[in-house]
Amino acid sequence: MDKYTGTIVYCLSHDQGALISLEEDKIDFEKLGKAVCGSNRCMWEIHGYFNLNDNGSISLANLDLLYDQDYYDRIFGGCWKIPMFLNEKYDTNYNTIP
Repeated sequence: MDKYTGTIVYCLSHDQGALISLEEDKIDFEKLGKAVCGSNRCMWEIHGYFNLNDNGSISLANLDLLYDQDYYDRIFGGCWKIPMFLNEKYDTNYNTIP
């Protein structure tokens, strides 16, 4: 498996997060919205960065510094859980990474 390095994003409109294998300044947020939320009416925030290692493990970077589970619980009513990011991985073409 290739090593991906990318950005942790969160859609405020749909309470949905994702890991996208692109640097922040290269993300097409309209394409991302269609892939992740099925919509192009998303309001995205950058919530950190990640590495997807060859063995399949994921390292989330900077997420804890800015956004902890308490943040998601307070702001979004506890519907989004940090481990859910690990189930929403997308490559540079906005396809799901298993």
